[in-house]
Order: sequence, then structure tokens, then C-alpha cells
Amino acid sequence: EIQGLLVDWFPVHSRTRVEDLRAVWGEAWHDPSFRQPIQTINQYFGPRVAFFFAWTGFYCKGLTCLAIPAVLFVGLMAASLYIPEGKLALGIAELGFAACLLVWAVVTLRLWVRQQEFFIQDWDWQLHPESEGHRPGYVGNMETSEVNELEQEKRYPPEQAALWWSVSTGVTVLFCLVDLICIGIWVAVFQVSVTAQGFDITAFVMLAVIIKVFEVVYIPVAVYLNDLENHRTEEAHTNALVWKIFAFQAINYYAPFFYVILVQPHSTGCPEVVGFGADCVMAIRMELIVTLLALIVFRIAEVGLHFWYIRWQLESELAKVETADGKEVARSYMEEQGKYYEVRDKESIELHIQLLVSLGFVLLFGSVIPIVSVFALVMFVTTLRSAVYMHTHLMKRPIPRRALGIGPWQHLVIGLTVAGILMGGLTLSFHGVLLRDATTVARVSFCLAWFMGGLAVFAICTLLLPSEDATTALLVRRRAYVESRLHTKLGTAMLTSRRDGLTATQRRVLRVATVAKSLRQAENWAVLAEEKWEQIPHLDAGHPDWRALGPVPER
Repeated sequence: EIQGLLVDWFPVHSRTRVEDLRAVWGEAWHDPSFRQPIQTINQYFGPRVAFFFAWTGFYCKGLTCLAIPAVLFVGLMAASLYIPEGKLALGIAELGFAACLLVWAVVTLRLWVRQQEFFIQDWDWQLHPESEGHRPGYVGNMETSEVNELEQEKRYPPEQAALWWSVSTGVTVLFCLVDLICIGIWVAVFQVSVTAQGFDITAFVMLAVIIKVFEVVYIPVAVYLNDLENHRTEEAHTNALVWKIFAFQAINYYAPFFYVILVQPHSTGCPEVVGFGADCVMAIRMELIVTLLALIVFRIAEVGLHFWYIRWQLESELAKVETADGKEVARSYMEEQGKYYEVRDKESIELHIQLLVSLGFVLLFGSVIPIVSVFALVMFVTTLRSAVYMHTHLMKRPIPRRALGIGPWQHLVIGLTVAGILMGGLTLSFHGVLLRDATTVARVSFCLAWFMGGLAVFAICTLLLPSEDATTALLVRRRAYVESRLHTKLGTAMLTSRRDGLTATQRRVLRVATVAKSLRQAENWAVLAEEKWEQIPHLDAGHPDWRALGPVPER
């Protein structure tokens, strides 16, 4: 590489398989069922990519179901302005949709957990967890292993790791504080109001710009800080980066809306809305719509920029390379892939974060702003289709990575679901139509009852929808049965061929070897059973037979 002989390295695409994926997956822009060849994706791109597309497609289906009652509620809200007792009907519908959203959030989460468990068992990743080997970028001193004193391994001083973790956390907190200060300045300069004249679109555009600028600035800093922490395994490295970026993005995206919902009513007061009076919910509705629209536009623009940049690189290269007679040199498919876009952990996390932020808007504020679920659906569909196009047209083939599900994103979705239950009680209590004129005691009581009821629904759905359904359980039992039969057949054949000349004790130990999967392991344990101590291998690091001893067979 230093001498210029190696320009780049990457797993190459198979033209035939990519064309097949494009035919059944990459060109399905108008398929409303969101069906995807997940098994083929897993075989070609690996389980980490397959789980991402499985989760995204699953929530596209779920948000489609939620968007239907959301649209009906928006229609009822518009009709309530022109019918007698419209506010009472609106309040009842608002409460009903909030309950529908709560049940939807919990049921969708549990159904996804079941589908995820099926894929884990179907792909047999449960038996092959992520390797605990050192990350390629891990730095440390060669020291005696704590597990095996005969081996040397890289170890990083704990006090130095704690120091860099403190620095990383401090910088992240500092970024969050600066972000909150900028949001406070935005609130002071652009007092969000909803009047008969309409919305102040400038305030909403400025908010979207602030959010995006902080996102662009912080994420590279988070990647650098995460590298300084020097995590030993790839899994720990990725998880730490996910938590850093999400913690900052949660404040970056949600803080303005929490301010309007929770703080503004007790400080400057809610703005007056025609037909609704003082209403903070109506004030943030346009903010949410503009923010989600900005996410959608940025995603489309990102794909468009990658497309035109790659096309420009390919055409520029062809224009420069010509033969002696002026004819263009044919470029191989492998050379073309060298110009494709490469997705690393940072880009993958950014893509996940955009979806998780959109889902968070639904879970946190959807109980009083149902229309947000429609825009979140558009965001999910746009991200899904653009990611499919990128993987089949513009992206280098990623290195397949092991994954037991969606990893830390699962915990973040659970956290957002629980926070959404609490936020739903708060928004309904202090901003809902039915409790607008209620006492503080009544509002607090309703909020507590709503939260406890939501946790009860969560517990009931967890019991009714366990992680392992009947299909997954049957799959596990069938695989265990086949493995057991194979081990039994293999062990019986080996015992028959080696039975002569063995004592009764040795025969008994060798029968146990059918569980240990190896006759050689059983013979070594037979040495122990016969107390032939002189045949036991020494504890030399280089002894070829010591590691062949294997685990102790079950008796």
C-alpha cells in the first residue's frame, strides 16, 4: 500500500447475486407489503445488515397500522370545530387514540422480539456469540493472562481507561449543555406562537438547522472520543458509540419539545390558538412536522449526493483513461466497486439514529399529536427504500458481522416505550382536552394511574407474547433432536470400531463421549478414570495434546 501497489481492499460483490437482489428487492419501490428476502440478505450481507432491514420493515408495517387511526383522529379534530359538543368528542377520541398508541407500542415491540428470536434460532447464532477476541484497533501492553498464566495477552491499564472514559463523558455533557443553551437562545429569540395569522416558519427552520448542525459537529467528535476509550472488543466499542450518540441526539432533538410541553406552560404560558384557546400542543405540532420533514429531506439528499458523486467519479475516471488510439478502456466490475460508498460503524449508527428519533417522536408525543405517526411512517419508508437502493447499487459489500438481534437498539426502543407511557400520562393530564379544566390533584392522579396502567399492559403483553413462540420452540427442539441423533450415531460407530481391548470402565466412559462429540476427548478422560497418571499431558504451553482433553463429560 505504501508503494502504491494496493489502492483499496473490500469484499467484492457477486454480479449475479446483486442482480437477483435488485430484481426481487432493490426495485420494489411500490410494494406496500414491505416484504423482504431476509434469508437471502443474511446469506449475502450478514446478520447485522439483515437484522437492520428486518427491524425497519417490521416497523414500517406497524406504523402503517397506526397511521390509519391517526388519520381518523385528525379528521375528527378538524370536524370538532364545526359540530356541537365537539370538544367533548375530541377529548374522548384523544384518550382513545392515546390508549391505542400505548397498546400498539407494547404489542409491536413484543412481536418484534419474537421475530428477532426466530431469526436468531433459525440462523443458529445463539450457539455462536460474538467473538471475545481483541478489536483490531485495541492498544495495550503484553502481559500475563489472568485466565491462563502460560499465555500473554494485550491489557490496557484500568486507570487509564477510566481517565479517558471520564474525558469522553465530560465532553459529551459539555456538548449537551451547549446544545441546550442554543435551544434556549432559540426560544428567547423565536417565541413560538400559533395565531389566526398562521405559523412562524422561520423559527421552525432555524430549529431544524440548529439540530442538524450540532449533529454534524458532534458525531465525528464522538467517534474520536470513543476510539480514545480503547474498548477491548468490537461489541463494547460499538455499544459505547451508540449510547454516546443517542444520548446527545435525544437532547438535541427532543429538548425543544419537552420545553414547550413541560416548561413553557409555567413560564411564559401557552400561545392562544383559534378555536382551542391556550394550547402548547398545537404550538409544537408544526415543529414536529418540520423536524420530521427535514429528516426526510436530508435522507433523500444524502442518497442523491452519493449517487451523483459516484457517477461523477466513474465518468471522470473513464475520461482520463484512454488507449493510444483514443478509445476508452473497459472497466471491470471490481474496479467500478472501488468507487462505491463504504459504510462503517459511524454511518450505520447515524442511519439507525434517524429511525429511532422518528420512532421516539411517535412514542413520546403521539398521544396528543397523532399526525406525527404518519410522518414517521414516511421517514421509515424513505429510509428503508433508500437503504435498499444503496446496498444494491451504490455501496461496497460490507464485511459480514455477527449479531444477536439489533443489539443495543433493542434496549433503546424499550426505554423509549416506557418513557412514552410516562409522557403520554403527562401530556394527557396537563394538555388533554378532557382534563384541561381539572384540578392539579385530579391531573396528577390521572397521570399516575395512566403510568401504572401502562406498565400493567407492558407486563401482560410480555406474558402473553413471550420471546419464543411455538414456531421458534419447535425449531429449537427439532435442531436439538437432529444434533442428538447425529452425536449418537457418530459415537456408536466410533465405539463399535474401537471397542475391543477396553475395560468395562473405559467402555462406560466412552459411552459418555457421545455427549462430548469427540472420541478423542473421551479417551483422554478415560485415562483419568483408569488413574493412569503417567499418561496425563503436562501443563506445557506448547503441548499438542493438552487442549484435546476437552470438557468433562456429563455422567
